[in-house]
Amino acid sequence: MRTVSLISFSFIAFVIQASNAIAQDKFFMVGAAPAGEAAQPRGENFDPYSGNWLSINGDIISTSNYTNNTKKAGKICESTITKSDYPYDDISNEFWTKDKFHKFIYEKFHLSRESIGETYYIADKEEGRMNSCSWMNFSHAFKSDNYIIILAKDSWVYVFQRMIHPPRDIALPLDCKMANTPVEHMICSNQKLIDLDGNVNSGFASTRVLFSKEISWQDTIGINQRNWIKNVRNKCSTTICLFSVYQDRVKYFKNILKDVWPNYPKSQDEDLPDYD
Repeated sequence: MRTVSLISFSFIAFVIQASNAIAQDKFFMVGAAPAGEAAQPRGENFDPYSGNWLSINGDIISTSNYTNNTKKAGKICESTITKSDYPYDDISNEFWTKDKFHKFIYEKFHLSRESIGETYYIADKEEGRMNSCSWMNFSHAFKSDNYIIILAKDSWVYVFQRMIHPPRDIALPLDCKMANTPVEHMICSNQKLIDLDGNVNSGFASTRVLFSKEISWQDTIGINQRNWIKNVRNKCSTTICLFSVYQDRVKYFKNILKDVWPNYPKSQDEDLPDYD
């Protein structure tokens, strides 16, 4: 198994500037999940972010690839789209009924029926133009004001959300400008706790990229992290408690990542401070 040399991936995403200004009509990837038994299996090192953003302009859909290590924009590719007047006929093979489709996107991504708007079929007529984004060709796109949902030819569903800026990299420490709970303010008052938070977040992000089989609300790795935040970290009322639970969480990820990131975390575990 390969060694992870630079673990700054995000689940939902990467902090990337695709151009000098990010247009409002860009939709950034926030989820990916298999649509039933027809979906092709994903192995280790599953990374769904093959195209970090999408944009529909007229009869053209555009997407861009990004490299995980450099976080720099790769080749932008385009495909022709055709609007469909019978959207649910197009997905009957995967979902059988529109109600099952709506149930799927709600359970996996917490999206309502209103998230399904105009429907398009993606099939480029120009041979070779999709050579770097072939995952999207011959797929279906469902577009609303705030989302684009791609039902790909491999029976995976990819969800893109309209954003002015790319999602924040979840491998980074807590953004203290956004702190709004007593626990978060406690973390932000201590630089060592901020560093430990970054170690835990990078461990979580790396674990998900390497071992998650999907990126959704039902992903077990994401569920485990949310439960830890809610039921362990957020129960702390002192900095001593926070140091303890953070160090335990670092050890948890260190055990998981020992074969792929031997030097995780980047610095040694912080010792508990000596309080008088």
